[in-house]
Amino acid sequence: MGSIFLAEKTYLGRVLGAVVIVAGLYMVVCGDEVITINSSDEV
Repeated sequence: MGSIFLAEKTYLGRVLGAVVIVAGLYMVVCGDEVITINSSDEV
C-alpha cells in the first residue's frame, strides 16, 4: 500500500515476505479448521 499511496519503490523482498506471511496465516487458519472438524466428528 505504501507504493500506491506514498510512491515508494516496490522491492521483491517485500513482496515475497508478504506472500510468505499470508501463506503462513492461511495454513494456520485452515489447519485449525480441519482439527476442529475432525474433533467434532469423534464426539
